[in-house]
Amino acid sequence: MDTDFEQWVLVDTLLENWDGIRVRMGPLPPTLNAALQEATAALAAASQAGQSALALDRLLDLTEDTAAYDYVRQLIQRCTLPTRGATRGAIGEQARSALAAPGLVLASAQLAAAASDSTSFHTVPVFFVTNRKDTGAGNNEDRFGGEYAKEVTYGRAQVTIPTQAHRIGHVERPLPWIGREQADRHVVLTTPETVNRDGFASLLATDTALAPRKELLVFLHGYRVTFEEAARRAAQVANDIRFDGVVLLFSWPSAGTLMAYAADGDSAAKSAEPLRQLLRDLEGGPWSRVHVLAHSMGNRVLVSGLGGPEQGWTLPIQNVVMVAADVELDLFEQKFPFVRQRVNAAEGGLVTSYASGMDRALGISAWLHRGSRLGRVGDSPLALEGLESIDATATDTSLLALHHGYFAERRSLLTDLGLLVRERLPAARRGLAPVQGKWWMFQP
Repeated sequence: MDTDFEQWVLVDTLLENWDGIRVRMGPLPPTLNAALQEATAALAAASQAGQSALALDRLLDLTEDTAAYDYVRQLIQRCTLPTRGATRGAIGEQARSALAAPGLVLASAQLAAAASDSTSFHTVPVFFVTNRKDTGAGNNEDRFGGEYAKEVTYGRAQVTIPTQAHRIGHVERPLPWIGREQADRHVVLTTPETVNRDGFASLLATDTALAPRKELLVFLHGYRVTFEEAARRAAQVANDIRFDGVVLLFSWPSAGTLMAYAADGDSAAKSAEPLRQLLRDLEGGPWSRVHVLAHSMGNRVLVSGLGGPEQGWTLPIQNVVMVAADVELDLFEQKFPFVRQRVNAAEGGLVTSYASGMDRALGISAWLHRGSRLGRVGDSPLALEGLESIDATATDTSLLALHHGYFAERRSLLTDLGLLVRERLPAARRGLAPVQGKWWMFQP
């Protein structure tokens, strides 16, 4: 694969330029110097793509806050290859027929070419389907609130990612006392464009036809997240895992406030059916694979939406990925057989759960509900046949944090997520450590 080749070239390049990197880092405390030597040795000894990816992440984490970071970024950029250029689902069927309309493709191609002229930022289109109430506000920060709507809204937004200023795992925002966004420094959301379902299908088909990878990444956000935050996060994650397909956000009506936990739980329960209907509507579309990624309370929407006995699903779901899932364990075990049936096992499809023993937010949720949560590691992660459980505790060692958003903030986990979604590698081939033959873990 091109990505494997890129990775080995990058390893060689970093090792060949190690003296230059080390000089730029300057004097280091003994503990950091020892960690750096370990990371370099692991990088040199890596024999598999997954091992080298994790070793690269460790090395980049250690250089990120030093004077060598910009130099390492330049080395990475030099090693990046150029990008190559009978249904039941209402959206999928319309999307297939839309591919016959060359005007749509031409218009979208012109937009893409115009966007590529900028070297200070690049644009990630984020399609969205939401059952949030449309407020009618003219600005992008208040367009969709936290109220539930019986009818869904379809649309597309553009999110810009700064080319030089962006760091893996960050959603760069202006300081509160500055306020003004700059595309070359911040992750910026444009005003969402809403369309009807047919128009949505046409736009989705157009972008799929232009994408290097004819795949969809369906993202579900968690509790206490606004529509705008969810759109920026979806774009950041897709960018950081180097997903070159089409991003589709399902945004359920979270109130976006700390005190609305119970209300968000009710909204999540009511949003399962709209999600199920969206996934059914996508059947028959021109996408070869679909990956569904949910965080936190969004997993309640996901598990209930996929976890029914309904037969006849044809959507090519390759991955169902649950991160920090705020889902009660017994409920998940009841629903899991149905969720597993939705995944295309014949193509190596996987159901993956990332959990952490450091997740304080889920610790609070477990106390409130008097029941264990799927995304919170107790003595061990949940072990089920057909579920790849991954203990991600070692990815986040910061002291003053809830440790709940690690899936989008930690370089090592984003790299692992990229290998899972982009390369379709199971945990056994991603450099993770097996534990008792039942689950995997990131090594400290």
